[in-house]
Amino acid sequence: MYVFVFPYSMILSSFEKNYIVEIIQLTFNVITFILELFFILYLKLDYLVILIIPILSAIIQSLVLKKIIKIKLKLQLKDSLIDHEPDLTPSKMTKDILIHQVSSLIFLNTDNIIISSRLGLFSVTQYSSYNQTISYPSQFTDKILFGMKSTIGILINKNIEEAKQYIKNMLVLVSFLTTIFVTIFILKINNFITIWIGEEYLLDEISVFLFALILIDRIITPLINISRDNRGLFKESKGYTLIQAILNVVLSLTLAIFIGINGILLGTVISIIVISIPMNILIIERKVYNEKLGVFRLYLIPIAVSLLVQLLFSFLSISSFDITNLWIKFILETSIFTVTTVIISLFVYYILGYNILKIGIGLFSKKVMQDNFKNIENKEISSISDFQKLIILFTICFITLDLYLNKYYRNLSLKNLSFILVASGIVYFSI
Repeated sequence: MYVFVFPYSMILSSFEKNYIVEIIQLTFNVITFILELFFILYLKLDYLVILIIPILSAIIQSLVLKKIIKIKLKLQLKDSLIDHEPDLTPSKMTKDILIHQVSSLIFLNTDNIIISSRLGLFSVTQYSSYNQTISYPSQFTDKILFGMKSTIGILINKNIEEAKQYIKNMLVLVSFLTTIFVTIFILKINNFITIWIGEEYLLDEISVFLFALILIDRIITPLINISRDNRGLFKESKGYTLIQAILNVVLSLTLAIFIGINGILLGTVISIIVISIPMNILIIERKVYNEKLGVFRLYLIPIAVSLLVQLLFSFLSISSFDITNLWIKFILETSIFTVTTVIISLFVYYILGYNILKIGIGLFSKKVMQDNFKNIENKEISSISDFQKLIILFTICFITLDLYLNKYYRNLSLKNLSFILVASGIVYFSI
């Protein structure tokens, strides 16, 4: 299926018409799913027969894309495809890109193999259910970033100062989205897994937290890599990319013996924290923008603050729906919690000096971006005054003590309370 569709989708994407590919793929995916469901439930066809449906769908999809290319890109492709023979000589950059692709393949696809060989198929089901869930938020942000990839590339090559302000605003927006996704994941994932496949497949809180860290990486890494790849820094980054993949495999194999799934997750997280994030940030700061972007301030600290505030509210029983249908109850509870999370996040980011709505409008409107963010380097929007710090710390302490004294927390001990207050202090001094 990949062979049928990929060449035509790449041609359209290279001419910045990826939206056409997305619409067609979504349409065919929906139709294919409905047909498969119909043939399985009502016609009771054999599984091998059902497999023919996506194959036919891919073939028809490729024909549709081919027709669209002939109509939409006839003039653009006339000179490049008819009058010139393609140069198939592999370049040095091609080899560097190949190393990147192989490293990514190793890094992203070895965990299931290690789990199945070391821990068994039951653990594979556990891991895959959580891993599949965190793939959806990252896919959502990938769609946003893909649409802005060309814009960032043009800015980097034409106006590096404007590229800096654009990427800083992107970091803030992605930080905000990550805060929401990660918080909802941490607090609702086990409820979802219980309803979806059963309580016996639940992982412990440590596993959930490690998956949350992996989710953060899956959202931030594509954003950082856009700047790196637009500069063609594949040679400079291939070494640590390969080392990251090897380190992940070695650590996962070793730690899986002692702590099971948590060991494999920990191996992934260590390779991310030690190599992936710091090295990618370092290379774009030195090779692309020639200055520090303050990524840890713009990205990690707002996430830490928002998660801390939202985790305080997580101890509350936010709903009392008396509904027998578990899916409907879950959807209603999650909807309420999502709205609450967004409101709290907007408030916290505003205290930190980030107007999320204005930044979001600025990113999608070039005129607004130039008017409101032209001097972003001179505006200390990422700096936090002592007064703002005190407000954050006081608010956290007050809410914690109030909820504890009024016994709104179900299982909050003095030990838990002390941990939250210490964490509040760490956040205060770090910002």
